[in-house]
Amino acid sequence: MREFVKRISGAALIILITAFICGCGWKVDPTQQEVNSNLDINNGDPSDAATASGIWQGSYTISGQTYSVTGVIDAAGEARFALSDGVNFAGTVTTSNTGISGPFSVYDPDGVINGPTSLSGSFSAGGNMTAQYAAQAGNSPAYDGTLNVAYNSIYSNPAALSLIEGTWANDGLSFTITNGRLTGSDNQDGCSYSGNITVPSSANNIYRLSLDISGCGKAGSYNGMGFIDGGGFTYFVSNSRQAHSETLIQQ
Repeated sequence: MREFVKRISGAALIILITAFICGCGWKVDPTQQEVNSNLDINNGDPSDAATASGIWQGSYTISGQTYSVTGVIDAAGEARFALSDGVNFAGTVTTSNTGISGPFSVYDPDGVINGPTSLSGSFSAGGNMTAQYAAQAGNSPAYDGTLNVAYNSIYSNPAALSLIEGTWANDGLSFTITNGRLTGSDNQDGCSYSGNITVPSSANNIYRLSLDISGCGKAGSYNGMGFIDGGGFTYFVSNSRQAHSETLIQQ
């Protein structure tokens, strides 16, 4: 820059400075101004503004009947929602501005797959989500309904294997977690559990689960997610045939 200034004659330099001051021929691109403004507004983690990741809680209405619902969406868009009557939804979502959509599988209250469905609606990052589930062609519309949920700030709680270690139990089901390794049993249906828990990000309250169930009608290999809320651990797991969700209490 210094070499460039030295090469400009005195007269030319005066003209250049005058043009710069008066704005003659010098224009700011309004599009670039808008981009810069957006960058200033979203000066936090850009993924928070671009995705629907979080822990979501609220209601789900089917033909006038309303159920409580809890769900989790990770940063990659993997999603799980569970109704208070035992119905589970498992799938993936994509977002575009304030819109959200994606393919899901819906599972009956007994955990058996019902068939394909899809989600479509709108959301605000860290705010609210309103969406509809609609059965895909050839599948029963029994669980078509409207989702109304709000973001729960516990999603921003830190995650660590040390926080989830110990024994968690509820209604005969008991898990013991040590160094990310899970073992457990259910004295009501005879199921045995084993698996692993990992932490995708220490900044977000999401735990990944790989779970093997044996010795009962739920037998199979499952994958899913969970989160800690106070003294409770809620998890959602599924495969191509079944899905299960539970809330266990720290012992």
